[in-house]
Formats: sequence, C-alpha cells, structure tokens
Amino acid sequence: MISVDEIRVLEVAVSAVGYDNASPAAEYWLNLEGGYWEVGSSDHVAWVSADSGDLVSNYLSPVSALAAARLYARTNSLDWKPTFTLRLKPDHWIVGSCQSQFGSQTYIYVSHDGSVTRHSVDPK
Repeated sequence: MISVDEIRVLEVAVSAVGYDNASPAAEYWLNLEGGYWEVGSSDHVAWVSADSGDLVSNYLSPVSALAAARLYARTNSLDWKPTFTLRLKPDHWIVGSCQSQFGSQTYIYVSHDGSVTRHSVDPK
C-alpha cells in the first residue's frame, strides 16, 4: 500500500536537490518500485527570449504541475499510475503518466499559470 503519494514525494525530492526558478531542472522522473519511490532530475536549463533577450523565469513549480495534472487526469478519467515524467518547456510542463513497456503513455500539458491546456494519449 502506498502511504506517501507522488505529489509529496516530488515535493521532498525537489527540496532536497534545491529548486532554482531561474534555472530549473529540465526533466524529472518518478517511479514506484519495490516499496521505494525513485526520483531523478536532469541538468538545469535556462531559456532566453530571442526577441527581447530576457530570461524566462516565471515557471510553475514541478510539484504544482504534477498536482494540476493529477487533478485533470482524475476529473477526465485518464489513467494515472505511479510512474511519471515531467518535462519543462518555456511555456508549459509536459507531465507523462502510465509509462509501461506494454501500456500507453498519457501526456498532460500544464501551462505555467497552472491550467491544463490539453492532453494526448500515445498508445503502444
């Protein structure tokens, strides 16, 4: 039985590695296996506007993006299993759920204002 959910796990992991809103990790992954959550992150990334030269830094936190995606998935009866990826883009997060060698992948796109803009399902 899982007593600590994916939102709390990501919150703990992000605080442990440190979160820098100006240069956050570009990707996070969470996997529940054998009674342990494995959480990882990639190298940091920064985006600079090609028009203005300004640093893009108004990112939604990965914890908030995962929470918004989970709520959207539950509200729309989408599969939500304990294996996730979060990929940061300049204007949104892409939250992937249900990764499996034999299953499908659901992607939920969460803008940096916290709203879900769309989702897609990639069947295997």
